[in-house]
Amino acid sequence: MVKWPNGWTRPDNLGNSVLSSDPNEHFREWLESNVGKQGWDWDWRVGPTSSPDEVWIKFRKPHADAAMLFQLTYS
Repeated sequence: MVKWPNGWTRPDNLGNSVLSSDPNEHFREWLESNVGKQGWDWDWRVGPTSSPDEVWIKFRKPHADAAMLFQLTYS
């Protein structure tokens, strides 16, 4: 679980700065580079206990070490 992004500045494909609060814009590149394919190695998880300011990401068991690193990096 990590906090929902709140408009961090990130570079677009032209190197310009843009604001985005989409979790895909902030987390997906790291997850695909370090964990693997979405839907197979990891996936977003939305449940009845999720609050609006949290993003839950489910990691497959072989990637438990990456889950800990992700939590430490983005918390």
